[in-house]
Amino acid sequence: MHGSSDRCSETDNGMKQEQQVTTQSIAKRTGVSSVLINSTNVEARNLELIQAAIDEMEYLPNVLAQHRTGTASHAIGVLTQYIDSAYFSALTQGILEGLKSSGYSMLVANGMFDAIIERETIENLFSRQIDGMIILAGRLSNQTILKLNNRLPLIVIGRRVPRIETCCLWLDQFDAAYNATQYLIKLGHRRILHITGAIDHQDSIDRRDGYLQALTDAGISHDPDLLAEGDFEHESGVKAVDFLLEQGIPFSAVFAAGDQMATGAGIALYRRGISVPDSISIIGFDDHPYSAYMVPPLTTVRQPAFHMGKEASSGLLRLMKGQNSDMQRFHAELIIRESVAPYRMPRNFAGG
Repeated sequence: MHGSSDRCSETDNGMKQEQQVTTQSIAKRTGVSSVLINSTNVEARNLELIQAAIDEMEYLPNVLAQHRTGTASHAIGVLTQYIDSAYFSALTQGILEGLKSSGYSMLVANGMFDAIIERETIENLFSRQIDGMIILAGRLSNQTILKLNNRLPLIVIGRRVPRIETCCLWLDQFDAAYNATQYLIKLGHRRILHITGAIDHQDSIDRRDGYLQALTDAGISHDPDLLAEGDFEHESGVKAVDFLLEQGIPFSAVFAAGDQMATGAGIALYRRGISVPDSISIIGFDDHPYSAYMVPPLTTVRQPAFHMGKEASSGLLRLMKGQNSDMQRFHAELIIRESVAPYRMPRNFAGG
């Protein structure tokens, strides 16, 4: 048994009343056939209708209602995102380390940062009668996560879910971005381009807000031209820098919300013969394994992903024993390398 009385608590009794929602009921709500709903080839318009219905009806696969806790499987489920990402890989390695000598194994499912796929992976995990679950960020709604919390011990990494905050382990993304931006400001940079991650991702929002707050606190007016929306991929970093250079918009530094975008920014500058850091400084985020071996090596923000994963599994083990999870907030570390230099006067290009 899971000792649910000591699990992360939430007080909305209405959450315990199960709404039996199936693909058929979603089809009835949206007018999209159940065959198409379960297909991987859904038109964008229909996908929007399906997603809206899922959020409104708080859909979870029927297998959740069939889950029984009487027989322990000695396995925990891990819902991850982008399983080939260095960050998520480090998290899962930390979870595995935390499970050593516990008698529990780990079942990993890849959510691909897609709400529909995440629900399919949950169905697969629950069909294996897992005893607990760790969710790494993702697009599941807070209501869906609260429903999961009613069924089994649960730890959430990278999100703060109201009512179960003590089961949420997160890193202060705002503070990390603030410190990175402040570091550039202290070196004399005032026109700092920020390339965001996917703007519907809470980490991206927190990093953007930390950047903006650092500018405000330093008395620097924010120029909207220096806020470019990216998507964590290399190409968005290339496009952001290319656009500013083509438009003649001056900047002397780049703070990208991910190392891949920082790499893309560096490529765009390299193609135009602009030196990093002599002309433009660059800071990334996440400290990917390759970041220390770029030319020049990338200054970046390091998240203690391995330690966060290890702490998450330890907290889940405590929950499964009927104890408190005692999750903590983590802080990032600015790793200073050679891609940043003090501000210099611009040279024959759109720096400044």
